[in-house]
Amino acid sequence: MPSGAGKSAIYQLAAIALGGPAVVVSPLLSLQRDQADHLRSHGLTAVAVNANAPESRRAVAYDLLRDGQAGFVFLAPEQLARDDVRDVLAEAPPEPAAAVEGDADPAAEADEWSGDAGSGVQYFSQQAVSRLADRAGFQLPADMAAPERLIVVQEAMASGDPRAEQLYDTIGSYLGYSIGHYADFYHLRHVLVMGRVTSGTGGERILLRAREVLAAEFPSVASRTRVRMPDEKDKRHGQAIAAASLPSIDEIAGSHTARSDSR
Repeated sequence: MPSGAGKSAIYQLAAIALGGPAVVVSPLLSLQRDQADHLRSHGLTAVAVNANAPESRRAVAYDLLRDGQAGFVFLAPEQLARDDVRDVLAEAPPEPAAAVEGDADPAAEADEWSGDAGSGVQYFSQQAVSRLADRAGFQLPADMAAPERLIVVQEAMASGDPRAEQLYDTIGSYLGYSIGHYADFYHLRHVLVMGRVTSGTGGERILLRAREVLAAEFPSVASRTRVRMPDEKDKRHGQAIAAASLPSIDEIAGSHTARSDSR
């Protein structure tokens, strides 16, 4: 493909959709630098590991990979022969993504698009509300779309309907246990909960129940992790806020590193 035809987009879109880290192998160090700089300029975390990288920069890259904070890692071909590089790549957890697993049970609900069982979309989004509405006792038309079902449940919650309260408590339990278990892989300090499902008093119910689960089942996580929501206007723009909340990039001694300890 000629220059500018979109070769880079092939791995960039795949990594963003699947939840990195994406390993890009290239012998051209200048290309690595240009690609990494471009990704950083768009708020994404990219690291480069090659023979020219000092040990301090290599250590930062390894830490970001182990913590699941690096969405992209650029390697020179010879780096794949190093045991330490292969070990770090093997240890690197996936970067958080919209389709993260929410249930490890093979018999869990499957995502309608990917077919993946236990996908988080079935536990935290309007699909979750739609699925739980029937079990909570809402008798909604089978052909009613998920967004419309969400509105019905939100209106019921606003009127104090115990069926809606039970539904939001269930989602809050999902969230609390998910945070607790993901803390085994990520050093969580701040968790920002957002999205259309959290609009209205239902969001407050989700947050309260999640905190209760954390305090009872994962006290060490609860003591160090702040779980909160933005205001009513901003919580509906979850994807945009998530993108804006990616680790900021600092330039230190000619190299780039991400401030990720507070994310």
